[in-house]
Amino acid sequence: KRIGVKDAFITVYNDGERITFAEARSLIEKLGERAFSEGRTDDESDETTEPGAGVEGLEYIIDIGTFDKSVPSEVAEALLPNSSMIVREFISATKLKLTSGPLKTKSASDSRKQQLDKEGVISTSIRAMFNGKEISLEEAVQIEQQ
Repeated sequence: KRIGVKDAFITVYNDGERITFAEARSLIEKLGERAFSEGRTDDESDETTEPGAGVEGLEYIIDIGTFDKSVPSEVAEALLPNSSMIVREFISATKLKLTSGPLKTKSASDSRKQQLDKEGVISTSIRAMFNGKEISLEEAVQIEQQ
């Protein structure tokens, strides 16, 4: 069973401007991995790798939405500046689930949610997982404070 989108295409952007594949290839050859991180600010750093942050087994995930067939254009446009933070999971051939994370602290997940809200993705929610099981946010905060 194949999962994917029939007649999909790829568009390349650099600093909000559409560029050709040749231009993208040239940037990658010139900058290496830095080509994928240009323009990132300090508040976009991934707090999941902070040494000592969080509790082992505890993580927060921001649910953006589950979409049939395609992501609405207003949501896609709002996600563009944050595409490196978005996890895409095909639930079936026609359903796509978008999340962000995992993040190690409630504070980090609140910041990420606020950042997505600021970009126009306003229907996000945070859920907590502990050792692979979903728990309430209240329980997660209690575990984090121990």
